[in-house]
Amino acid sequence: MLTRIGMRAGGELLPAYDLHNLSASVSKDAWTLTFYADNLFDEYAVTGVRQTPDLIGLTEDGFRSRRYFANVLAPRCVGVRMRYTLW
Repeated sequence: MLTRIGMRAGGELLPAYDLHNLSASVSKDAWTLTFYADNLFDEYAVTGVRQTPDLIGLTEDGFRSRRYFANVLAPRCVGVRMRYTLW
């Protein structure tokens, strides 16, 4: 995935990644119990960036500017959900 059209102005090429989620539910009457795992294999991947690395550096006032950053996938999350339906 390209972060900027045509890789212009500090664009980056982000590598592809696979994301696997898993869930299983059991229901009885008004109750539903769901077991789930998000990002099952704990994949680390950059999903997007903000600005460009060119914006890292000193500002005119002498402060360190870090407006560039990368978004990453959330780590593996496992859990249980319980749901009760009134009607």
